[in-house]
Amino acid sequence: LIQKAGGNISKLYASKGRLEHIVKLNTLSRYPDNPWDEFIAPNGYIFTSPLWILAHELGHRWGIYIKYSNEYGEPSDILLDGTKTHFQFFMNSGGSPLEGNTIIESSPSHFFTLAPKHPGFFGTLELYLMGFISSDMVEDSFVILNPNITADVHAKGELYFTGKKHSAVIDTVIQTNGKRFPSHKLSPKHFRCGFILFETNEFMASDEMILKVERYRKAFQSYWFFVTKGYSTLETKLSL
Repeated sequence: LIQKAGGNISKLYASKGRLEHIVKLNTLSRYPDNPWDEFIAPNGYIFTSPLWILAHELGHRWGIYIKYSNEYGEPSDILLDGTKTHFQFFMNSGGSPLEGNTIIESSPSHFFTLAPKHPGFFGTLELYLMGFISSDMVEDSFVILNPNITADVHAKGELYFTGKKHSAVIDTVIQTNGKRFPSHKLSPKHFRCGFILFETNEFMASDEMILKVERYRKAFQSYWFFVTKGYSTLETKLSL
């Protein structure tokens, strides 16, 4: 099973085993009224939209937690950042919600990044890890080793750098981690997702706040279908 190993905490939420994942997104006031709008987080990071953050956090249900062979043939974390939960800056992920970049090789050992697209799709590697597609549909990619610049997660435009191109192919992913189980033929592709706005005695939800959450809920259902390239669906309207 290529996904993060974790305990079943569904009992804590009285879900009787149905709950698979929880995303906590801090206070509602951090986000713009329009779920499609670009905004700046308190740490200065520029996000393409709150929907991107939702896709990013929900994507952690499956990745990125894989090992990959380094230049010496040893299992390593060369595809990942320091948290070992995202693609690293110099991974050519196509601008995935799970990070990385779209990297173009202009000449041997010379590369540049493209500005983030809105929205960024999950790449075929992520879709495989999610169980949405078969391994033979995963496109070859690469990661840059020993780049001559420091990763700049705040970068919005093109960055030029040199480094060593190291292939990232599905056969090596499977060789290092094993095959995904269950396979794409048996893994779920339709999910149900609820949105909850918490209030306390000191913090009461206003009608405007509830409408804001409702806009996010409706938008994310179509956004998820889009960023998974139509391989997965998400139902955000739950029946009691």
